[in-house]
Order: sequence, then C-alpha cells, then structure tokens
Amino acid sequence: MTTASRRHTRRLVALLAIPLLAGAAPDHVIPGPANVQDFHPADDAAPGDLAVALADLGPDAAEWFQHVQTLANPYFGGRAPGTEGHERAEAYVEFHLQRAGLTGAFPTDGGTPSWRQPVDVVRQRRGWRRPTPPTGDLALNGIRLDDTLYTIDPGTAAADVTDAPVRLIGYGIDDAPDWPGLPPDDLDGAVVLLLDGEPRDGDTGRWSSRPGAISPHGALEHKIPALLERGVRAVLVIDADPADDTRPEPGRRGRRGGRDAAYPLPVARLTVAATETFLGRSLKDLIADADDGTLDDPWTRDGRVTMHATPGEEPGRIVAAAHNVAGILPGHGALASEWIVVGAHLDHLGDGQFGTSPRNRGRLHPGADDNASG
Repeated sequence: MTTASRRHTRRLVALLAIPLLAGAAPDHVIPGPANVQDFHPADDAAPGDLAVALADLGPDAAEWFQHVQTLANPYFGGRAPGTEGHERAEAYVEFHLQRAGLTGAFPTDGGTPSWRQPVDVVRQRRGWRRPTPPTGDLALNGIRLDDTLYTIDPGTAAADVTDAPVRLIGYGIDDAPDWPGLPPDDLDGAVVLLLDGEPRDGDTGRWSSRPGAISPHGALEHKIPALLERGVRAVLVIDADPADDTRPEPGRRGRRGGRDAAYPLPVARLTVAATETFLGRSLKDLIADADDGTLDDPWTRDGRVTMHATPGEEPGRIVAAAHNVAGILPGHGALASEWIVVGAHLDHLGDGQFGTSPRNRGRLHPGADDNASG
C-alpha cells in the first residue's frame, strides 16, 4: 500500500466518527419528539454556521460533508433498494473503498473477493390496505379443531394435506452444539409436531448470547431446511409455555425474521390445550424430556393430521434486489491477524413509496441526515 493510500485510509476510517462530532453542538439539536417516517422533505434544516463548524472539525469533516452532498444529490434519486440510484450509490462507495486501499469483504466462488453481497430487501408500502390473513382448517385424528385452538401462521405455504402421519420431534433442532439432532425416524411424508424456540435457561435460549432471546438454532426458519430435506409435508408448532394457553400468536417466540418471513412449508400453531388433548400427556413433562434432547418412546405417538391452508395476500409488499457494500483493511506486522471492516449503510426511501407518510409519496427523500451520513 502506498503512503498516499495509507493516508487516505486513515482519513476514511476517521470519517466514521464525524457525524457524531458534528451533531454534538447544542445549537444544532432540535428539541421535541420527532418521527423519521413523518419527516417532510421540504422542511428547512436548523440554522447554523456550517462553514465554521466544518472549519473547526478540520479537513476530514469537509471531506465527509462532500460525500453527504454527493449521495444526497437528486442524481441518486433517494437511493431506494433495487433502483438505478441505489446501484449508482453502490458504485460510488465501492470506488472510494478501493481508492482507500481496501479489498472486497465478500468471498466468491472464483476466489477474487467482491465488494458487494447480494441481499433481498423487503419493503411494505405505507398506506396500502393491510395484508389479509391466511385461511384454513386443521383436524387431528379426524376431529376438526375449533379455530380458537390453533392459528395458521402468516408465513405459511399452501397446504392440502389429508390424513398424514404425525411425528413428535421435540424442538426440531438439527445442528446445535452438543445436541443429538433430529430423530432417526422416517419423516418422509409426515407432519411434524415440534416445540417452538429452543431449550431455555430462565427466559434465555440455551445457545443465545443475548438475555431474554433465542439463538438462530431456535428460529423456525432455521429449522425448516432440514425438515424439507427429510421430506416433511407440514409443521405444527407448540408454544413452549405451559402456563399460557391463549390462542397462539404467530412469531411470538421462535421466529427471528419478523412477519415478512415466508415459509416453504405449511405451518400452524397449537395451543397447550390442543397439544395435551392430542398427545394425552402433560406439556410440562414433554418439555422436560425435550430439554434433555431425548424423547422416550411414549412421546413418539402416531397420529393423523388433515390440514388445508391458503396464504394471505400482502398488497404493497416489495422485494428489491440490492447489495451490501463493504471492504477490508488487513493488518500488518504484529496486527497481521486482525482486520478493519468498513461497511456502508447507503439505502434510503427513494421517492417515498414506502417507509414514510403517504402525504410524501412522489417527493424525493435525499437521506442526507440518515444513511448518506455514515
């Protein structure tokens, strides 16, 4: 790396702190509550002597402000994911990361690291009519359940399952550390009954590093690929809280991807009462066995399930193809085993078709004080 490149890299990394410094002056703070989704693009900025502020902060601040002015220019169209303006912003950021002497952060099959990582961005247009819920029915051992005893999950795939065998598989976790994985039983063509989430220590998942949360191992979207490989036809989820027998709320415990997640399998959720009636056993006892990763033979009960489901509609839902952009600065000498990763949060709201008040549709959202600034 040349001396000029190292100098430019130091400046680029230093710029990450500039937005915090620039916002520290009391006379630049607007008091009172504010909602970014109700921000009006025509509102004037707070008064202040910008030239004096930039001069006080030094040349790095001036360069940072130049980047903000560029990315907030109407040429980039508000940088909404999947738009030409967002692609221009990606190219702009990639150019400056490369100019700073960094290398691409993302591995590729060809061996040459890439600056960009493909990602699908899901957006919901505000002001459109609300998504319609899925519909369907569920019968266990030939008895149709009242709809207060189950919920068809909003992320369900379509279902047309008639008199299929059911298998109880504990938490349905296949790849967690020190865990036996899925049972060896033949699951091909079966409907599986599994506990939501993962074993818990208090309110925290066994493999979670965050108090009160579960790890990815306990998320239903993480469990489903292994179930698909085993030929599973549908999933019945048990809320693993015997003290709570309210109608199951989709996404309450075992779902990390939010309500935008769509499953490739039919999914329904059972109440405790429906589960215990079907199994003829206490859910507390079932959880105690499942927490050890073992289920004795009495728990593996054959039953029959009939399930029909039609996914709901999500008007205004947009899936846009975009990219994360990031570079790596490798260490040298004593720091050869360390890296600095520089990323860029560069997308914004475009012309206001999503993520903002309906009154602002069709108005440019430059994002100068949002994702263009750091």
